[in-house]
Amino acid sequence: MKNILEIRKELDKISQEIGTDKVRMDAVIIYGDYKLTLKKLDGTRTEKIENKYTTISGQDKQVIKLEQRFKETEQRLLNEFEVLEIRDREVRQFEVNLDQKKDKDRPDPSHDAETKLLERIIQEISRIVTPNNQIDQSILKEARKREKEIRLKFEETDKLRKQIQVEQQKSETALHSSAYSSFEYLEGAYTALMTTVRQERRRPNPTEIQQIDKPYRTANSAKKLVASAQEKLAEMGGVMTVEEREQKIHDIYRELNLEERTKLDTAMQEWEITGTININDEQAACTSCQGIIRALKSRFSNLKVNLVEVVKSYHGF
Repeated sequence: MKNILEIRKELDKISQEIGTDKVRMDAVIIYGDYKLTLKKLDGTRTEKIENKYTTISGQDKQVIKLEQRFKETEQRLLNEFEVLEIRDREVRQFEVNLDQKKDKDRPDPSHDAETKLLERIIQEISRIVTPNNQIDQSILKEARKREKEIRLKFEETDKLRKQIQVEQQKSETALHSSAYSSFEYLEGAYTALMTTVRQERRRPNPTEIQQIDKPYRTANSAKKLVASAQEKLAEMGGVMTVEEREQKIHDIYRELNLEERTKLDTAMQEWEITGTININDEQAACTSCQGIIRALKSRFSNLKVNLVEVVKSYHGF
């Protein structure tokens, strides 16, 4: 059985193939197995759920590509281990970002490895205890539409933010090359220069072009572009941060998720669910992952979760 360090090397190779030098540090590997028994309280039915899995933490486009390629190689790399893919975030049985709401670097740990694992397990349980459950597609369609609009607005405001930064940098560079301390001083020098060359009926000389004319034109163009971008941002309500984007998307699906969780919790009152989930984590589990595990234990008190952290090799199977 391959160890995690060997899998990490394979992931780095795949990363290079998809255009990334190395796998992101937050693309953490976890693996393990789970064995659950579901018994209906009236004694009419018993079902078993079990699987061996490997999954990668991650939530950006590069990690999605990485995961897709990783799954393609699972037979060669992992033998009987299944690679759990990133799920659509729209219908979830757990709140994400538990205990980690102020972490700006990880505003949405929806795709943390432990989160993906436990969501997958709950999805399998749901198929058994609520087999005929149907999500209201009209509500889902509207939610997806609103999510798309939010993501588009985020991209537009982020593009404007970056444009402002670039143009401001151009302006600062132009001022530095002109030796003037502010745009107003540079503008005054340019106005005086234009008056002089008109009166003398000549063109600016190379020194005047280098020190006044060219810096002013660059700074003035940048100033206009910055003003235009800032006006557009004001009309859009300002820059949307990643945290704001994720909160808005979370709010869109809040009611839908609550409804689905309520359906499952109601159905589970007729079942006894026992079993063990083994999680071997390449690193120490983050606060969000720990929160997700506690949330699972709260809802499924008879499920045992064994978490082993900073694991470097597969063992015990």
